[in-house]
Amino acid sequence: ATSPVFTRAFSFPSRQDIDGRLIVGAAIFGVGWGISGYCPGPGIVALVIGSWNPVLFLLSMVVGMVVFNRYDANQRNAKAVAISSEKKSIKSLQ
Repeated sequence: ATSPVFTRAFSFPSRQDIDGRLIVGAAIFGVGWGISGYCPGPGIVALVIGSWNPVLFLLSMVVGMVVFNRYDANQRNAKAVAISSEKKSIKSLQ
């Protein structure tokens, strides 16, 4: 039997559902890969070839990650505010 080198056991995702976030993220990843011809790992390795294509790909990838992180943080914050105001509303009714 094989085992991982840097940890005690393999870990597998616990979620089994497919939601809109997963579908949109996979579509964006696939479109980026199709347009650029690079997936993230080989895109980093391709920096040594001296072409601008992998540089543009990696810059675009980083911009995409920053935009997503800000969007996700805003969504989580909005959800937390909504939950907090809902709890306050429930307490005021009691």
